[in-house]
Amino acid sequence: MRLHRLAVRNWRGVEEREVHFAATGVTVVEGPNESGKSSLVEALDALIEHLDDSKKREVAAIKPVHKDVGAEVEAEIETGPYRFTYSKRFHKKSETKLTVTTPRPENLTGREAHERALQILDETMDRGLWAALRIEQGQLVTQANLSEQKSLSAALDRAAGVARTGEAEETLYDAAQAEYSEYFTAKGAERRETGVAAAEVARLELAAEKDVADLARLVADVERSAVLDRDAIDATGALAECVASQERHENRQREIERLEASAGEARLALDGATERAKQAEQRQSERRASVEAARAAADAHAELAGADEISAPAFASARHELDAAEAAFAAASEAADAAERAAAVRSQDFGFWRDTLDREQLGERKSRIGTADSAAAQAEAVLATNALTDDLLSKLRAAHLEVERAHAALAAGSPELRLRALADIEPSIAGTLRPLARGDETTLPVEGSLVLVLPGVAEIGIRTGSSIASLRDASDAKRRKFAELCRTAAVDDLEFAVRANAAWQSAKRDIQARDRALAENLRDLTREVLSQKLSNLTLRVVAYPAARVAGFSMPGDFAAAREFDRIANASSEAARTARADAERRREAARREDE
Repeated sequence: MRLHRLAVRNWRGVEEREVHFAATGVTVVEGPNESGKSSLVEALDALIEHLDDSKKREVAAIKPVHKDVGAEVEAEIETGPYRFTYSKRFHKKSETKLTVTTPRPENLTGREAHERALQILDETMDRGLWAALRIEQGQLVTQANLSEQKSLSAALDRAAGVARTGEAEETLYDAAQAEYSEYFTAKGAERRETGVAAAEVARLELAAEKDVADLARLVADVERSAVLDRDAIDATGALAECVASQERHENRQREIERLEASAGEARLALDGATERAKQAEQRQSERRASVEAARAAADAHAELAGADEISAPAFASARHELDAAEAAFAAASEAADAAERAAAVRSQDFGFWRDTLDREQLGERKSRIGTADSAAAQAEAVLATNALTDDLLSKLRAAHLEVERAHAALAAGSPELRLRALADIEPSIAGTLRPLARGDETTLPVEGSLVLVLPGVAEIGIRTGSSIASLRDASDAKRRKFAELCRTAAVDDLEFAVRANAAWQSAKRDIQARDRALAENLRDLTREVLSQKLSNLTLRVVAYPAARVAGFSMPGDFAAAREFDRIANASSEAARTARADAERRREAARREDE
């Protein structure tokens, strides 16, 4: 018989497993403890030996844990000229299916499928020999039952040598017995070396499970690293686009500022040119007046008559020039005063928007400090009730590992009671009745002592030796030490301790984040100074709109206020210059009038 495929579903604690076997050679099924390796062999036996509605103990034992579903097994088998797929579902909605593909197609269900499968196997193989030669992991190695295998027994006797030629000649049974004696005493107890080896195996299995967990975390970190690398590449591309966009907008902003500055300068130049044109016209008028005055004076002097009549027009002309100069000075003074008032308003507007910006920045800094303080307060409350530090967690891990090792050593060193019923019996084991049908077997661990009662036949007492008691004491001591550490840490178990330690570490990080937020946002200030500055800025910002001088448009933001302030200052300076020029012309006219 050759097995090509074997699959189980909802089998004991195994949710689903499927194994494909090589067409030639040997297939090794490897996996950690409790992963379902032994369940595969058990499932193949149940598929062949038991009906889908069987109530036997072996069938009841394979029922899935914590699930109301039926255990399922399916195998693809080749034996002799036959190749078929055989499946069964036990316990719930029981079902049996047989599909034969060669040498001719057959499809059967129920008991007919079961009987046809046994018929094919009996036709093409020796099922008794197959069962006798199999060794199941975890079962006691004993002499194979060859009572029904006369041909095999005879062949083994011939191979071992029926006719002894000397005392050194060994039968196959003697060789097996010698091998058995290396691991067990004559009474069936494990030798010390076997127990030590089993404890070492348990230790190595624990280490292997830890390595597998570490490897899984490492693989997850590698996968996470790849994701982060891809995100970093995407972020780098997005950052480059943002930088380029920012540069374009900054260039446009600089161009706008340059054009606004040019416009302001052009306006100032226009105002200056207009003023100079006025001054030039005034000077031209003055020169024409002077020419006329000089011509009149020359005529008066040539005629030597009417000196009084000539001097009177000259005096009147000088008086007219003085009046014009006085009027120009008054207009220039009024323009300069208006420009200074406008500059004062624009300076106040600029101060208002600067205070508004400072207020927003200080408010954000205070808000970040408040958020960090709130998180730190919660973290300090956690630390006040949670003292599960990294060092204490390490001690708990070490103590828990010691408990597991001691438990493994106790399990490895404890003897077992194996009871096989030769008839239907109902023994009492440790005070509990356990009915056994003929051929049923049960195995029980013996810790301390055990009483087996065969009603009407015998009462058997089993007591372990001092070595088991010392192992049990050691296990209890390790368990008490771990429980004491749990009480000290105020936790129930290791898993609870891991969660508590994670909360402790998170609280420490929140406090550190609070300290960083204080350093970054307070800088050279204290909390009180920051609050006072924010309060003063708020008062000024809130009060300014009501106290602001009317008649001037309010700039919309800080940049506009800054530009308005610059233009107003330039206009005020130009107006002061014009006023000074008008004042000089007025003084000159006064001197002429004198």
